[in-house]
Formats: sequence, structure tokens, C-alpha cells
Amino acid sequence: MAVMAFSYYNDIRKELQEASEGYAGNNVINLAAPLHKETLRKIFTKGGYFTDARYINFITDHVKQKVDQQKDSPIWVL
Repeated sequence: MAVMAFSYYNDIRKELQEASEGYAGNNVINLAAPLHKETLRKIFTKGGYFTDARYINFITDHVKQKVDQQKDSPIWVL
């Protein structure tokens, strides 16, 4: 069992490191309440996901609303 756990950790180590760096640089956000709209807006803007400021505001508000509604439910319900 320990060998399997170590093997799994080695498989996901790169992704864990990228996630840690993303959280530290505010480039990654955990979609769980409380969700900080400004961080999400920054990610949408800087990441090049969307270019229209009105749409960025709309999608940011919509995602925050959905996360707040589901704060007691698992993320896959979204």
C-alpha cells in the first residue's frame, strides 16, 4: 500500500507543485466559498480567457453566485 501511495504521489507531484505556485501567485483559485471576486476577475483577465470587460464581470458574478449557492455541496454539483 505504501508503494502505491508513493507511486501516486510521484505521478501527481508536478501538478501539486504547479497548484502551490498558482495559489502563491494568485493565478489559481479554489472554487469553494468564500470566493474572492477580484481574484477570479484577475485570473479571467490576465489569463486571456475573456476580453470583454462586461462579460468578465458577468461571468465572475455568475461563478461567485453558483459557488455561494453550492458552498455546502461538493464542487462536481456545479
